[in-house]
Amino acid sequence: MGVSMKRAGAVSRGLRLGVAAAALLPAVLATPTLAQKGPAAGRDVIDEGYNLCLDAVAGLDYLRQSLNAAGWTIDDDANYGPYQVYINASIVGDGTTGDRYLYATVETYPTIDLVYCTYEVEGAYSVADYGLLSAYGLDGEYQDLEDGTYGVWEVADEAGGQLWLLQAQQDYLYFQLDWVGPGYRDTPATGGK
Repeated sequence: MGVSMKRAGAVSRGLRLGVAAAALLPAVLATPTLAQKGPAAGRDVIDEGYNLCLDAVAGLDYLRQSLNAAGWTIDDDANYGPYQVYINASIVGDGTTGDRYLYATVETYPTIDLVYCTYEVEGAYSVADYGLLSAYGLDGEYQDLEDGTYGVWEVADEAGGQLWLLQAQQDYLYFQLDWVGPGYRDTPATGGK
């Protein structure tokens, strides 16, 4: 069983997400422009999943706008009580990439926000460029195993933390973001900055 490991990013592995979980995400993520977002060039599923999950970090209003502009269908959009809101969305049968699904939940508390976002592709997709995650400043690695590719990347510093997980097979890709940062939204209802 052949295994290849790739290292990426410049952030020290010594600083772990768990240690920095109570810290704040860089101020640049506090605006919908999200300077760290990928270039969205072409149809790379890594770039699309990465950008949409960062849109969730900007707020679900911002994510709704991005999904609508890209032709996604918002299948479910609701809340779990006063602190959690979520979106389920899909883009099915567009002829470019397999069916794609996104789930994002934002938990908004008085001093901290938690975002959980998953992006899935079911069906054929072009070879994913895992190197994009290094270009986005994430520290991590991926392994090509016999049954697929698995990876983990993170950014954690005094300003906050992101953890990205990947599982990819020939006709299935699962990409997940766990994010923790400041309770910076103007109001929980709008997700505004």
